[in-house]
Amino acid sequence: MKVNSASKSYTRIKQRSIPGVWMRSGTSKGLFIRREHLPESPKDWEPILLDVMGSSDGNPQQIDGIGGGTSTTSKVAVVSQSTHPEIDVDYTFVQINSSTGKAEMWGTCGNMVAGVGLFALDEGLVNLSGQQEIIEIKIFATNTNQMLKVTAKVTADGKAEEGRDHRMLANPIPPGSPIKVTFCAPSGSITRGLFPSGESTTHLPIGCPDTGAPLLVRATLIDCANLFVFVDAESMPSRYRIEGPSSRASKAIVETIRRRASIHLGLSRTSDEAAQRQGIPKIAIVASSGSWASRASLSTSSADVEVTAFSMGNLHPTFQLTGAICLGAALSMPNTVASDCWRSVRPNTPPPDSSESLLGRTAPESRMWRIKHPMGWIDSEICWSRNAGGEFTIEKASVICTARKLFQGSVFYRQNCMTWLEQER
Repeated sequence: MKVNSASKSYTRIKQRSIPGVWMRSGTSKGLFIRREHLPESPKDWEPILLDVMGSSDGNPQQIDGIGGGTSTTSKVAVVSQSTHPEIDVDYTFVQINSSTGKAEMWGTCGNMVAGVGLFALDEGLVNLSGQQEIIEIKIFATNTNQMLKVTAKVTADGKAEEGRDHRMLANPIPPGSPIKVTFCAPSGSITRGLFPSGESTTHLPIGCPDTGAPLLVRATLIDCANLFVFVDAESMPSRYRIEGPSSRASKAIVETIRRRASIHLGLSRTSDEAAQRQGIPKIAIVASSGSWASRASLSTSSADVEVTAFSMGNLHPTFQLTGAICLGAALSMPNTVASDCWRSVRPNTPPPDSSESLLGRTAPESRMWRIKHPMGWIDSEICWSRNAGGEFTIEKASVICTARKLFQGSVFYRQNCMTWLEQER
């Protein structure tokens, strides 16, 4: 149906709706929907999800949708009962890039996993046996072909327990019932190994932002739960250190490094191609605890390292859950940027991964690492083993967080998944 005016012609678009739940999960916030309410092929999801979140018209603020205009508040979890006999639910993560107006399915989101467990319970996708007080939900992450586990407390009626006093350490998130998110055998989520470049430390060439002169930044490229680039803060250009991570110039420097890493790993052929995949690899700047890189007012005395993460070209307010797992893995192994930062302020302390402590043993070791980010801390528990040849294997990795349902109902999108079309006569 067309509505005519003196100078314009508008096409009226009919709205449709799908059931959904809006939830704060970890330090992210997003939409949780069942796969059966979307088209069969994931290729057909993008226009619907862009319209629901408010990114179909290219407005980065997502005014015409339910998204929050940031990478941490513009996420979608698509959940279904699993076709795998030993897994409860399948989970597909969709990152809506509010800047580019694209739906990206590279990598996964660990924060949203906590909400997937709660959503699966509420939707009856998980079978409870007897009077369970604690349930372990097995989740298959389709983006990365990984097995995950969510461990949570349940009430007598089989719902997720709420209102407990677990607080995400020093985070501005209210207390809630603790939810343990575990990644099983998390190495090689995107690539084929823990160190896809073949080395634990890499030097990436970039141009000086002021003079264009070549510079080398020291980084660890590691694939564990997600693919990350961890850059040594001490190797960052002086402009980044002077202006801080939130300046436009600093963000441009970080994005340049991320694109260079993408090319180095063979994920992209050119810088422009790497720019189209802002979600992979992810990037963070790592510093020794208490160093100049600290941007928070909280004490760092109990932290093992400090991190400043970026997401979709912008400064991340906290730190990705998969980033905490990835950084914990890097801390657990020698000669990485993370473990070198840890040892730089502990010169007389042998690392838990030292040859002396593991020589002749293959039994798994574990350690809890505390990581400081701009708004607090996150603890990452890593379990690893090492074979006789010295090769490391990350057996599993866990982080405890909380989640809360915010509202449940119907979300609307335009029938043709388009905004109002304004056409010149």
